[in-house]
Amino acid sequence: MADVLLGYELGSGKPVLIPLHHVVVTGVTQLSGKTTTLEALIDRANLRAIAFRTKRGESGFEDARTHPPFFRERADWQYVQGLLEATMRERMKFERSWIIRACKGARTLRDVQHNVERELQTAKGLSESVYTNLRAYLEIVLPEIEHTKFADRLELHEGVNVMDLVGLRDEVQSLIIAATLAAIYEDERDVVVVIPEAWKFCPEGRGNPVKREAERLIRQGASIRLYLWFDSQDMAGVDKALLKQVDNWILGRQREINEVEHTLSQVPVPRRQKPKPDEIMQLPIGHFYACYGDQVRKVYVRPRWLDESRAIEVAKGKRKVKDLFRLRETENMDEKDKQRIAQEIREQYEKEIRGLKDELAQMRRQSRVLAGDTVGPVEQSAKSIAERVREGELRDEVQDQDEPPERKRYDVAVSIAIPQLTLTERIVKVAATDDEPTGRMAKLIAEGFFDNRRSVNEVRNEFATRNWGKTSGADWNNAQRLGRKFAEMGFLREVDKGFVVVPEAKARIKRVRLEE
Repeated sequence: MADVLLGYELGSGKPVLIPLHHVVVTGVTQLSGKTTTLEALIDRANLRAIAFRTKRGESGFEDARTHPPFFRERADWQYVQGLLEATMRERMKFERSWIIRACKGARTLRDVQHNVERELQTAKGLSESVYTNLRAYLEIVLPEIEHTKFADRLELHEGVNVMDLVGLRDEVQSLIIAATLAAIYEDERDVVVVIPEAWKFCPEGRGNPVKREAERLIRQGASIRLYLWFDSQDMAGVDKALLKQVDNWILGRQREINEVEHTLSQVPVPRRQKPKPDEIMQLPIGHFYACYGDQVRKVYVRPRWLDESRAIEVAKGKRKVKDLFRLRETENMDEKDKQRIAQEIREQYEKEIRGLKDELAQMRRQSRVLAGDTVGPVEQSAKSIAERVREGELRDEVQDQDEPPERKRYDVAVSIAIPQLTLTERIVKVAATDDEPTGRMAKLIAEGFFDNRRSVNEVRNEFATRNWGKTSGADWNNAQRLGRKFAEMGFLREVDKGFVVVPEAKARIKRVRLEE
């Protein structure tokens, strides 16, 4: 398996190479550099690639060749079920038998619609309700499919190819991406497919036409060098069967703590090797944690337009990323504009240097004061008093009329303010009994039930095992809401849709026996 240069390790500047395989790149849009990372990896892997532009305002792959939307229509029941689930954003359950009947003998989605209309003529009760829903779903996507001009062949050129799907409904975008994946799996090799917004096109717990084709390709495509690279701001709600096949995780800047912890929980490396959540939250643009095999490296990803020496300077902290972007902007400028930008950069550095010098001088003054010396205005005042005494201006203050002049000692005291912060922790007593949900939850915490992470279903099952009543539904004692209530009080932490005890929380639960 070939290796591809990702970038250079922070601090040392050593090259970081990752194996050519399936990849996940995460990070906040516009603040992490996901697309720049994908562009660089594709360029250095020397493979053809297909990416999809699905939202207005998306940047990246600007130099790529544009490919018209490709679609090859199907009408098998699994495909139709995935389409309907994508449309409704919920899982089809009991409707499967009606979907199978509607797809029997159909070759196109329009054939499926005709079958649904035929069944509606005699359907009654539940069957009529299901077929009415199926007709409504098909009416959403069929008009857009029939009015969109599709390519009937997939032709991938060298480098990056981009399909522009902006303006099409999510359901139609799903059909196009799924058809592209199927065509690549059947006819291509040495291709990277970039899946955008994986949470939308490969959702956990419900169907989508993309997910079925992606699973087939990710399980069997690597042997003929077909790779899926996922580009997503977060990985919450992404199908776990797909993520388990990914060995390269490139983790960029995240801001929401729950998303950071959820993403880290998916990374297939030992816990002790994983970065801390706050380290992920503070990553600058272009800086990532690369997790591959049993390795975890903090790396500056080298953009495809940046030379090696400057990239290493960034990794070693000798050059700032923002200056590189400004230098890149000057490539197509005339000489006058280049000089202006260079002057702005010089002024910026001079300003920063002056600020650092001022800070250093202030620190020196403070250290001398703390050491007992008088400095600055205090020193000048002391000198002024001594000189005035010598010159006789303060003679009446230092001698009596009948006594000869004498020296008088002046002591100047200097004080500085050292701030201290006092944090007052309020103790709020919450009374609860073991015959109501709050007390029962506290009992589970005290008994060690939450010493390891417990899912919401595990909490519900424990309540049921103890015959503690209903913990599901929309009422206030829903297990998840009850867990979040204890998280707000500082007894539990919510982690990956479950809960775990906060250290020392059990010590704050006082159990009192009440005899009736």
